Amino acid sequence: MTCHQGLQFVSDKAGAVRELRRVLRAGGHVAVGTWLSIEEIPFVRDLDHIARQQLGPFTDTRHSFGDGNALATLLSENGFHDAKVETVSHDVMMADNGPLFARMNAMAVVGMSPKGRALDDADRAQLTGDIAAASMEVLKRYTKDGALTFSLMTNVATARA
Repeated sequence: MTCHQGLQFVSDKAGAVRELRRVLRAGGHVAVGTWLSIEEIPFVRDLDHIARQQLGPFTDTRHSFGDGNALATLLSENGFHDAKVETVSHDVMMADNGPLFARMNAMAVVGMSPKGRALDDADRAQLTGDIAAASMEVLKRYTKDGALTFSLMTNVATARA
């Protein structure tokens, strides 16, 4: 069974892991992936800095459960055995050198922020555009040979039921 980049969005992580264990047959295996924290991924950290200048504090749930030890402990304390965590890194390359990515990332962070949720649609769209435009300077630094290129790291935990 796999849970790919989903657990960090669940408020009751222990409950979600217990449910994974409940539906998995004895001896079965689970693999759970969660992105590392913002601070551990330079590209994400740089974009986060831009967003926070305009949004103020908010929790980016995409990177809210990046502690590999906590992930292994969560599995172990909720019915799984032999939990192991490996950090996996790979380069992401996008032919689009940034505008689409900048807009999509800006939409995500504006939607997660208290400031963004309090705005009407027109003001939210304006703020999203402003963050996307400001993000382009960061994306230029991560563009190589015309393609947006950055490393993305994730913790992959495996365990058995």
